Amino acid sequence: MRQRAEAVRPWDAEVAALGEKISEARQAVLEQLIPYWQEVAAGLDCPPGELQYFRGWGAHQSLAEALEASRLRDEARGSTQVGPHGADILIRAGGKLAREVLSRGQQKLMAVALTLAQLRLLKATSGTNPTLLLDDPAAELDSAHLSHFVSEIALLGCQLIITSLQPNTAPFGAPDRVFHVEQGRVGRYNVVS
Repeated sequence: MRQRAEAVRPWDAEVAALGEKISEARQAVLEQLIPYWQEVAAGLDCPPGELQYFRGWGAHQSLAEALEASRLRDEARGSTQVGPHGADILIRAGGKLAREVLSRGQQKLMAVALTLAQLRLLKATSGTNPTLLLDDPAAELDSAHLSHFVSEIALLGCQLIITSLQPNTAPFGAPDRVFHVEQGRVGRYNVVS
């Protein structure tokens, strides 16, 4: 184990330098994303909240310092415990993690807002018209929130692919094509306009 630890040590400086750059780039993207998220969250009638970037190591130390402080634990576990691989976006409400204070439905709305905000940012920065895959969205949202959701999706002007246990797609408009899956077989149904 000691030989393996010594073989890894020379890479720490490179991991630290590149990890810091990755973290800075992610933070910059999150800063671009926040206004879109706030707008979508308001449109979905989400509870007030904020996005926060966790870079994967302590806020008051460099990655090089965090790697050094974690060395014994890393050697014992055989893997690096700190770094950009542990990064995350935290959603907070009322200063606490959303998962600690919001209902499951409210958490899902916040996550939906994050996804739609990412699509808006993608469209704004690259001109790409996204395709959105939705797995039975009506099952997760009450009618009021589903209506808000449909309105937010309409603003994207994206292609939608929707799966549903129910054939009713009225909130999303008439589909161009419908496929039916039964007992593992896919059949196509033409939609009559």
